[in-house]
Amino acid sequence: MIFYFLGQSAKVRLNKAAVTFLGLEGDPLGQTIKCGWPRSTRKVVGIIDDINFEPLQNEIKPVVYLIEYSVAYHLIVKLKSSDIYASKEAVTHITQSIYPEQVISYEFLDQILESRYQKDNRTFQLMGFFAGMAIFLACIGMFGMTSYMLVKRTREIGIRKVNGASVSELMRMLNFDIIKLILIAFVIAVPIARYAMIKWLGNFAFKVELSWWIFAVAGLIALFISLATVSWLTYNATRRNPIQSLKCD
Repeated sequence: MIFYFLGQSAKVRLNKAAVTFLGLEGDPLGQTIKCGWPRSTRKVVGIIDDINFEPLQNEIKPVVYLIEYSVAYHLIVKLKSSDIYASKEAVTHITQSIYPEQVISYEFLDQILESRYQKDNRTFQLMGFFAGMAIFLACIGMFGMTSYMLVKRTREIGIRKVNGASVSELMRMLNFDIIKLILIAFVIAVPIARYAMIKWLGNFAFKVELSWWIFAVAGLIALFISLATVSWLTYNATRRNPIQSLKCD
């Protein structure tokens, strides 16, 4: 159970998770609860929607909002971004009138949230970098494999052209061999990628569902990149003079 200090001294507000946790039946408004710290009996005067004060890896906890000036140490204030300096001065003046001996320090919520997710941001950056490197290396490998395949099939291409095969027909034939390899790689990669994503998302209490279209789009992008990489080579190979192709050893 988490306690946040605000409101009126003998009254409390609960979030919905706290209502469920405490097992309050019927309308919780007007009921009383016993607080162990600070020890007191307080009346419920409001129900607040569940708010996540912690990283998304954690589930929302039951929260009791109350006031106890002697132990209050955090205050969340919504400020106008156009006049933050004046707002900070006003907040400082009010809080020091209540706690004249305390030093008031400030932290911005967006900076706190950013610091909590720095590890995830670095992970995303590394994933993006290595994904780009993997795509680049895959394109180089595809380029080399296609060049080798075309050299081995130079005579076949020449014979097919002599027999009346068009450039588009030859390109479809050659690209189909590449598509078969891509489909085999896709079938192998999808279960591995899905398992890795499920394991990573398992660290979060709040997470998105993995839909089939995510993997379908990834496969289409891989197919497009691969075909764009090899199409230039296959086009040049099919445009060659068939006499030169037939002379190749």
